[in-house]
Amino acid sequence: MKKPPQIVAKREQMIIQIQSPKKGGKDITEEIMPDAKTQPSPPTPP
Repeated sequence: MKKPPQIVAKREQMIIQIQSPKKGGKDITEEIMPDAKTQPSPPTPP
C-alpha cells in the first residue's frame, strides 16, 4: 500500500527590523546582524 503524498505547510517569513530610539528611529538591523537582508531568503529544504 502506498502512502499518500505528504503536504508540507509553508511558514510565513517575517522581515525583522530593529530601530534605535537613540538614533532617531534609524534602522540599525544591518549594524547588529551584518547578514540581514531586506528581502526574505528562500525556504530551506527539509
